[in-house]
Amino acid sequence: MDLPKVERVLIAGGAGFIGYRTANILREQGYAVAVVDNEVSGLKLPAPQNNLKPYLMDIRDKDGLGKIFDEFRPQRVVHLAAVHHIPTVERQRDYAQDVDIIGTERVLANCERHNVDMVVMASSAAVYAPIESILKEDETPLQAIDNYSLCKLTNEHQARFWTERTGGHARIMRFFNTVGPDDPTGHLLPDVLNQLRGKVGTATVRLGNITPRRDYIYVEDTAAACAALVANGEVLAPVEAFNVCRGEEYSVMELVDLIGKFMGLEIRHEVDPARVRPVDRQSILGDNSKLRRRTGWMWKNDFPAIIRKTISGMGFSLKSS
Repeated sequence: MDLPKVERVLIAGGAGFIGYRTANILREQGYAVAVVDNEVSGLKLPAPQNNLKPYLMDIRDKDGLGKIFDEFRPQRVVHLAAVHHIPTVERQRDYAQDVDIIGTERVLANCERHNVDMVVMASSAAVYAPIESILKEDETPLQAIDNYSLCKLTNEHQARFWTERTGGHARIMRFFNTVGPDDPTGHLLPDVLNQLRGKVGTATVRLGNITPRRDYIYVEDTAAACAALVANGEVLAPVEAFNVCRGEEYSVMELVDLIGKFMGLEIRHEVDPARVRPVDRQSILGDNSKLRRRTGWMWKNDFPAIIRKTISGMGFSLKSS
């Protein structure tokens, strides 16, 4: 089944790390784009321009969000707005659930009211059960093990309920570890780099869990996957999940060693008990073949390129290529 071609796409969380890049790609492809964001991440909304309408709004604002939908009349919606910083999600559990779950319900209610034909929604690899094997969308069991995965798994159920009520279609993007130079949430790579500012020769970084392995993907590749899922109108089921990943995993120490190589530093590490997560997964490795097969998408940046681009994008000099 092919859905009708669309012209107008609304992005909730569209000023964010992944969101503004997705908006730029869709604009370049000829879509009219509305961007909704409350700027809580610190990243600012773009100025109004051709085929781009920015709206400063919290998605939990029922009336305000409704007015935006009434004015822009989106045909498809990309939902990226959420609390992503894991320590914040765990410390401020009710706040995270309010934004991630109630906010999602507000977005979906407006999609229902305006007969939106497809919602492309951010989820996470965190929804998978913690097993040491390649994670596959339609085979690996799902299990929430903390507040973050609980919120994301709830979002997936919310999307399914929306499709059952409306006959619409939902695409769930299970993001793996997306990294880049302007990540506002303090994930591992920017945190390590910020500890290295002004260091020469030998430096010590404070780390939390050092044994886990992660499937890292560059933010531009993640945004390209979002745009590809919006543009592809072929649907095979009311709800479909897609892994957004590269299909390779690296340990924390491999990441730190590569940073040291590229910056010309000998990096030592200390485990900081305050940074250690009480619940963590040893392996998160995804299979991206479904996304590639359905959309033609393919990542462009390998692991060394991800590290190099993030280092240089954060204003550091590269000592080695």
